[in-house]
Amino acid sequence: MTIDRSPRRWILVIAICIGLTVLTSGPAQAAPARVRIVDLGTLGGTGSEAIAINDRGQIVGHSTTAAGQNRSFIWQRGKMTDLGALAGGNVSATAMNNRGEVVGSESDVPNGFISHAFLWRDGVLQDLGTLGGDSAVAWDINDRGQVVGESLTSDGSTHAFIWDKGVMTDLGTLGGQFSSALVINDRGEVAGWSDTAAGDRNGFVWERGRLTDFGPSNSNSEAVFPVAINKRGQVATYHDIDFQGDRGWTGFWDGRTLSDIGDLDFGFTAVPAFPSYPNQALNDRGQVVGTSAVASYFEDGATHAFLWQRGVMQDLGTLGGLHSSATAINNSGVVAGTSQTGDPGNDHAFLWRRGVMTDIGSLAGSARPVAINERGDVVGVSGTPGGQPHAVLWTTNRQITG
Repeated sequence: MTIDRSPRRWILVIAICIGLTVLTSGPAQAAPARVRIVDLGTLGGTGSEAIAINDRGQIVGHSTTAAGQNRSFIWQRGKMTDLGALAGGNVSATAMNNRGEVVGSESDVPNGFISHAFLWRDGVLQDLGTLGGDSAVAWDINDRGQVVGESLTSDGSTHAFIWDKGVMTDLGTLGGQFSSALVINDRGEVAGWSDTAAGDRNGFVWERGRLTDFGPSNSNSEAVFPVAINKRGQVATYHDIDFQGDRGWTGFWDGRTLSDIGDLDFGFTAVPAFPSYPNQALNDRGQVVGTSAVASYFEDGATHAFLWQRGVMQDLGTLGGLHSSATAINNSGVVAGTSQTGDPGNDHAFLWRRGVMTDIGSLAGSARPVAINERGDVVGVSGTPGGQPHAVLWTTNRQITG
């Protein structure tokens, strides 16, 4: 597969290598009285993480097993269920819709790291096939059950695909050999990246059989990776400056123009620490959240969470430390993220709403939320008193999220 430099690929890397998730173990951190933290446990192994939650409260994530395998789970009604495997390999879920359908890929290590794209529905794991090659990865699914991803073709290229009602369709490329479909909305609009004939790596939107190249908006970018697409067809993008994964900028495609949304008085917005989740998110109102370097970045490395809307970027501040990062936002404008506190060793989860950042704690040590649903429930990963990372659910009341 050819997207090792994509932020989306980092999610799969982390799932297969849970040990790379570094969460310091410190004293147990009590959440505010209005917040309940639930340790979702594991599938018998030492570590787990949650990656998504839908509006029904179903949670999907990854866990090690007692046998040392890396598997994916769905958590519902207080029970964690292993999604199983197609051929006994390492399984990595990547997305879930509001119907509880899960997609991802299984890496079959004994057979040369072959990846099988899958759809899990009602307890059954289905192999989605390929575009003629021997590998495929599924990255996203919408509420209509349409799946997007990438697949090897018979000539050794990698092409973006959409899978719908049992049929996988090749979306083509922008002139190069390689493309990948990363996100899809409920209208069936797809965003992804593709190489061009000139060797550039540009962003695209696909709708009703047509690829629209929206490129990078300036020359200070080596590659464009869509992170989210909303119901309006607007896209939030991550732009890698140097393929090192340590800095970039955040873009916004409004359907006609791709623009750099700016930064918090520095020069670049996206500053992911590798390995990391993409530090951007987008809701249906066109609000973007992420992480930006601030004026003192080269002095103390400070980065702050931001909220961008209608051309204005707002600094969300921190919980007392140098760093914060916004990682998720729902359609009510409630933001979830992580922030350094006065204790540098413990990064806490936070919720931000209407100018107020609320510390929602951790199990112990550091915590990182990655997704929020419309009820304001948050999932992610937290250190535990035993020093292992565990999947976590934060539930809140309307005083914080309503």
